Amino acid sequence: MWLGNVTPQVPEREPCLPELGGEPENVVTTVVELLLVALVIWGLWTALRPRPQFVVRIADGVPRVGKGKVPPGFLQDIGEVCARHRVSQGEVRGVAVEGRRIALKFSGSMPEPCRQQLRNLWNLSGWSSGPRQARG
Repeated sequence: MWLGNVTPQVPEREPCLPELGGEPENVVTTVVELLLVALVIWGLWTALRPRPQFVVRIADGVPRVGKGKVPPGFLQDIGEVCARHRVSQGEVRGVAVEGRRIALKFSGSMPEPCRQQLRNLWNLSGWSSGPRQARG
């Protein structure tokens, strides 16, 4: 049987990758939506994180109160412990947890042994229970 010059019909294939770019309006809308989602997440994170009761900043090895009230003895302890561990920069925050209890949080530049000594001093001193209310 003679078929002559017949070329087989090959179906047209769709491209494997979608076209990049798209309509400019769609790109702008997507970017705005992503920015709004990021803004909402940041707002929730900011609103729900615990607020520090005090902040002590260590600059050039000297601790100074940046916010709130810190017992003077603990401020002196911070200076001594930081000098012992050769910490010249950093931050110590007192954050309320479990009601009136205050836990210490540290900046990343403070070594773990220094952090642990400060936690021990904080808990042994009784300051970790928070401010005492006057009875009347």
